[in-house]
Amino acid sequence: MSQLDESRGWFYYWRFLLMRQGEIRSERGCDSPALAAEYGGWYRKTMGDAPP
Repeated sequence: MSQLDESRGWFYYWRFLLMRQGEIRSERGCDSPALAAEYGGWYRKTMGDAPP
């Protein structure tokens, strides 16, 4: 497993935990601007592209 896949897996696990807590209302978006910014920054750094 590459480091990229590992960090991606950790991110989706972390996002799953937040979704369970109701922090994120949908698969695509976040209610919290801070969370959305953190997701966008992580996505660009990890995937090299803007988040979907």
